[in-house]
Amino acid sequence: MNHQTKSNKIQLGRYASILVGFFLLTILISFCGQDQISSESYIPLSTQQMIVVITESFESSPASLYRYQRAGDPADWEIYEDPIPAIVGKNGLGWGIGLHTMEKRSGPDKREGDGKSPAGIFSLTTVFGFAPPGEMAALKLPYQHIIELVECVDDTSSVYYNSIIQRNQAEQIDWQSSERMWRARLWYDLGVVVDHNRNPTEKNAGSCIFLHNWANPQDSTSGCTAMSPSDMKDIVYWLDESKHPVLLQLSRPLYIKFQESWKLPVIPDENKPPNKDVYESSRIHPVENGDAKTYVFNCQRAYVFTVKIEKETAWLFLPDTTVALAKQNKEPGDIYQTGRYTFWHRGDNSKLAVGNRNYENCRNSPSKAIWEAARLNGVDFRAVGNEPGWFLELKEGEKLLLITNYGRDSYQFTTPPPQIDKKSAQTVYQTVNNENTLTLIIEDQPCTDNMNGLRFESSVTVVLNGQKYVGCGRALH
Repeated sequence: MNHQTKSNKIQLGRYASILVGFFLLTILISFCGQDQISSESYIPLSTQQMIVVITESFESSPASLYRYQRAGDPADWEIYEDPIPAIVGKNGLGWGIGLHTMEKRSGPDKREGDGKSPAGIFSLTTVFGFAPPGEMAALKLPYQHIIELVECVDDTSSVYYNSIIQRNQAEQIDWQSSERMWRARLWYDLGVVVDHNRNPTEKNAGSCIFLHNWANPQDSTSGCTAMSPSDMKDIVYWLDESKHPVLLQLSRPLYIKFQESWKLPVIPDENKPPNKDVYESSRIHPVENGDAKTYVFNCQRAYVFTVKIEKETAWLFLPDTTVALAKQNKEPGDIYQTGRYTFWHRGDNSKLAVGNRNYENCRNSPSKAIWEAARLNGVDFRAVGNEPGWFLELKEGEKLLLITNYGRDSYQFTTPPPQIDKKSAQTVYQTVNNENTLTLIIEDQPCTDNMNGLRFESSVTVVLNGQKYVGCGRALH
């Protein structure tokens, strides 16, 4: 090989290397404006409670707040109650500093004074409020008592930046700007500290981020997430330090994008047709049980109980006992009482007193009440599905009821003996009436309702006259 040929080959190799390098650089640049999705969830395995706040975009302020909990499987999130309205910062969301560690992401970063709430995943570690500590003994998170000298420092030049501190206990007053929390009487009457930009703290990345009360749904915040005082009270008594709670805030498009990789629960799609489950259940249960109606109330201090009202009696199914209460009046806002138990029934918002202990702001959860009503009415297994909405209720040895087409069509069968296949973990019911044939297949396979995010123990297939319905279900007894 002559020197000229060798030189040309070396030169060509250099050009090829440059072209390959330029090609790789172009690819890297093309990813710089895109979200780098982690293959692992940023939610700690020890976390068993999660608050999810969803906006329609990074620029919007109105939001929906969901509560989820789990016990074992990291992906086995269950929705705790129906979503509630909330608001984030007046200018929407900006990426905050928390448990997530994405290096590349779309959308702005949270900065001091930008009017944005932090997006991402954050620990919730402390409740604060104006009530004396002795009145907050039922909390399961540490409590910060807000007195006149308590401030949250938002001066980026201070060593106390993004800290809640009692002014007379600071080694030096080196800040020129702070939130005098005592003055925000309504908003900071009760709240939760969001661990955004803490340990370590980055200057100018945003400070003093809380969950707190709003004055009304048209209120605005400078970066916090706000909700009604009654909802805030429910949340602070629900949060439990031993369950390592977190807050997740995202726009709906980004939530859907990260759902699988971050192992997030399904959230209801508010743009889909509404689930008609409440309507269907209300049509069928009063027919079977006269004027009886069932409620499941979530009260402050995370106290949950079931009430079944039958004419002049309210049956209370409490965590430790069951008691029948007699109606005391005929006016709106009925009162039921027996001994040390008093129940004020005000529709979906009621109150309970057990001796000297009061449970206020008790709100009915219609989605849970449907299932409790079925259980109390003797239903052994219940299943639901969507598009079109349907549900099925089975009483062993008695009857099987199928309601389809959002409650318009009803089919009733005699419940046959089940055919159990242990190898495939399936239970099959096959039955007929005068005009219809039905096959019900229950699989021992976890299932998630894609309308409301609820988790179920069984996957269900119903075949009615050759038409297949797919959904989720659970045993009630």
